[in-house]
Amino acid sequence: MKESEMLSDILKYFRDTQSMYNIALKGSDDKQLLQEDLLHKLEFKDKTAAERNKTTTAMKRCRDERRKHKDKVEVLRELIEFINGNQPAIKKLEKILGDMRRIEENQGKRVYRPRIMTEKEWGA
Repeated sequence: MKESEMLSDILKYFRDTQSMYNIALKGSDDKQLLQEDLLHKLEFKDKTAAERNKTTTAMKRCRDERRKHKDKVEVLRELIEFINGNQPAIKKLEKILGDMRRIEENQGKRVYRPRIMTEKEWGA
């Protein structure tokens, strides 16, 4: 694996982490609102035991999903703070990545031209 590919993977992980964090944050907020809806449904709407059982089962699933989202947010929070606090450094890394790719490409095009030997002596 080329050095530029490793740096590219790191930068991609930073971008993906930002996206995963935002999705988890929104998921947590959405599940919180759903939980409130379900609680109000229990309070005002459900009259029979079967209705209450169905709603509480839905609430259990909702809380489990909300917990997964909140756990993801908690795990990623410090990295997100680092990424957000170091945007100039990340931009510099992206510039360095471009430079590295250009250098690697140029290195792949290297050709040696003999200085003293003739084409025949060189074997071309």
